[in-house]
Amino acid sequence: MKNAQDLQNLLIELEFEQVSENCFVHKVHFLAIVLVFEYKLDYGLKALVHYRVIYIDTDKYIKKFDILKSRILSLLGNNSRIFARKTTLKRIDKAIAKPFLEENHLLGYATVYYKYGLYENEKLVAVALFSKSILLKYENPPVKSYQLVRYASLCGVNIVGGISKFLHYFKSEHNAKHIMTYTDKTWGDTNSYSKLGFNKIKYLSEEEELNPFNYERWIYYS
Repeated sequence: MKNAQDLQNLLIELEFEQVSENCFVHKVHFLAIVLVFEYKLDYGLKALVHYRVIYIDTDKYIKKFDILKSRILSLLGNNSRIFARKTTLKRIDKAIAKPFLEENHLLGYATVYYKYGLYENEKLVAVALFSKSILLKYENPPVKSYQLVRYASLCGVNIVGGISKFLHYFKSEHNAKHIMTYTDKTWGDTNSYSKLGFNKIKYLSEEEELNPFNYERWIYYS
């Protein structure tokens, strides 16, 4: 099994510079990665101006070493790319979705009703999971809301337009006008979700905002 030292060695191999015991920076891509041990955070490192700071909880994610490696390579622009327009979208079942997400998503599989996959020829390259709708009575008028629960592409591959293709298909199939999702503050890309039409809903306290392991909520209206 991989350990924290393996992750440190990977960062050095990828030309990150170790600037403290647990902080590595890539000066070309303005990316800082902080390894968190035993849930101890150094919030002061968020003061790295102009750097995107990624916190990695080694206790939780070291078992997902290959996925972490793929995520880091993606941030450095080193993953291969597949254009979603060249893929085929299909409804899939748990037997297909679960092993794919266990191997390609940091949180693994989640039990939901709607499961979809993108295929390049016969190869599964991305999976998205959506929940059944719930009625939000506090909206005026009340609206049926769905949730995008998981999205993952094959490790080492970025699907250009992948989430967008899933969203457009799901909206069309279910006449979905309200879709909610949550993003890990560490890995979530604010610009990407905004371009997809999501709006960030602030619900964290100032103290919670400091914790990089909290989640941000996004709402998609159509």
